[in-house]
Amino acid sequence: MTRESKLLDHLRNYQEVFEARFLYRAANYVQDFILSCYKGNAVSFAERAFNRGEH
Repeated sequence: MTRESKLLDHLRNYQEVFEARFLYRAANYVQDFILSCYKGNAVSFAERAFNRGEH
């Protein structure tokens, strides 16, 4: 999904925006970026429907 959305390309192209926001970085990771969910974000019903492709 990240390849199709070109999200990783975007993150690589604008690394200066994200450089100060990483928690931990080690050379043994395969990817430059690790993406994970953040439970603190409240998502409305309309946003959930959009994310499921029901728009």
